[in-house]
Parts: sequence; C-alpha cells; structure tokens
Amino acid sequence: MKKLFIILFFVSFNSLSQTKEIDELRQIWLDETWEYDVKLDDNIDWDAVFVPRIVMKNPYNPGTYLHRDWDPKSYENAVSTLLSDAGGLKVGRYYEEKVVKDATNREMSLKNTIKTYGDERYWVEIIGFSRFRILDRQNDNQLVGSIFNSIRVDSYKNYNKAYDKYIKKNKLDKRRKRGNSTVFWEDFKKRINN
Repeated sequence: MKKLFIILFFVSFNSLSQTKEIDELRQIWLDETWEYDVKLDDNIDWDAVFVPRIVMKNPYNPGTYLHRDWDPKSYENAVSTLLSDAGGLKVGRYYEEKVVKDATNREMSLKNTIKTYGDERYWVEIIGFSRFRILDRQNDNQLVGSIFNSIRVDSYKNYNKAYDKYIKKNKLDKRRKRGNSTVFWEDFKKRINN
C-alpha cells in the first residue's frame, strides 16, 4: 500500500510540474505578444460597443476573398463570438446600404455605405486571420489600436509543443485543447480589466 501511495504521489507531482511548465510557457508567449504585437491607446473606452468588420482581401486578386468557398460573414461572426465571450467586450453589427438605381432607373451603384444598427463607437477591422485594427468612429476613424496574435514565434511554438506533449502523455482528447485565439482573448480580457 505504501508503494502504491508513493507511486501515485510521484505521478501527481510530475503532472503538476508539467502544467506549471505549460503555464509558464503560455505566459512567456502572451507577454511577448503584448510587448511587440499589441498597441492600444490609453483612452479606449472598453465599455463602448465594438463592431467587427472584415476588410481582408486576396492579395493576388483584390476583388475576391482568399478562398472561393470562404464566407466572410461566418468569420466575422466567429470574431464577434471571441470578442464577446473570451474578450469580454460588447459587440455590435453593421449592414451595407446600397443605392443601385439612378433617376432614370438605370442599374448602377451610386452609393455604397456601411452603417451600424446603433451608436457603436469602434470598428474592429479584420485585416488578416489574426490581425485586427481598432478605429474610433467618433474621431474620424482614427487608429487607436492594433492587435496581432502571432503563432509563428518561437515562444508560441514552445508552449504549443509542451501542451501537445502533455495531452499525448496523459492520453487526453485533443478536442479538449483550447485554441490559441481563445487563450489570447481571455488574457486580453484580464489585462484590459486591470
């Protein structure tokens, strides 16, 4: 019985040290991201409403999106969910107002404006899969923040490798692993509320 207790104690201590290592590597990655890739003005009103809007286009064919089956609205909805659930921000929506006929009833695009449903203050422009710009609508769309959640840096690779090793060693389901965007936006929520 003593041997079994010692073995269980050793296994639990080993598992504890692994999660501590993962937490340390995650914190290194997040600190590095905040130091180099997140630039925010001090006067951003975090209680205001943020509207995510996609402006990312295909660099090789500017009139199209990156993939023909890719739906930009579904990506905007996913970003809205991340901002509201993990990021703790109030999120709004927008619509496009198009006037397509002129006075003589000819088909042409005369006016194409983007409007919001309420008094949303900030645009969150999605300019890449992990790149965001925050524009203040009350100050002539002035840039007040930029966010880049990079996963190509060594600190993220070390964290992800340790996390995968922990999941494999403990025979956990890979679907339990939290994605990098969720981890980043939960940390974002903690940092802006402090």
